[in-house]
Amino acid sequence: MSLPRPLPALALAAAALLGAAPASAQGNGVLKGGLGRSTLRGDDAGEPDWRQGFVVGGGTTLGAGARQLQWEILYARRGAAPLPGGDPTFVLDYLQVPVVGRLNLGNPRSGLRPYVLIGPSIAFRVRCRTATLPASGGEEQLADCPEETVSGTDVTVLGGLGFELGRGRTGLVVEGRYDYGFGNVSAVPDTKVRNEYFTVLVGLRY
Repeated sequence: MSLPRPLPALALAAAALLGAAPASAQGNGVLKGGLGRSTLRGDDAGEPDWRQGFVVGGGTTLGAGARQLQWEILYARRGAAPLPGGDPTFVLDYLQVPVVGRLNLGNPRSGLRPYVLIGPSIAFRVRCRTATLPASGGEEQLADCPEETVSGTDVTVLGGLGFELGRGRTGLVVEGRYDYGFGNVSAVPDTKVRNEYFTVLVGLRY
């Protein structure tokens, strides 16, 4: 799979945040979970509604000082919600792997430490379903997607703001993120559909 054109530049931006962080520096692990709101955009996406989904996973932060590398493995539910009587939409479960640069702000000894995230993320589709909603309302109808209609991977750029609370190695983490998709969710020729989503995560650093 060839990377979309903006991705090399975004990877360089993440690398620039790393600067000269020591490769041997001991990292911190983190377990995270939260909620996201996602939708589908593009000429062939129609006008779906936003869908709420869960995100859960963990990762680690490497390096020392203001510039670090943060990578994670997350299980995330994405896609869009159908409108009553509207076109079917996708409900997509991904295994997402963000590898992003992290810029720590403020006093490192403070009990509240903000930071900024930017960089690329690749997601591997685990499950896909189509969703429809009858014009009369009622419950959402779900069915498995035909494999040939949906791409197996997606690439996004992630930007976010986070806060670490607590001194020492153990503490709480709160993050807000926005992902803009550069990959094509649809595998149907001559169609273009991309992911877009916001995520709020709460985690435990250890």
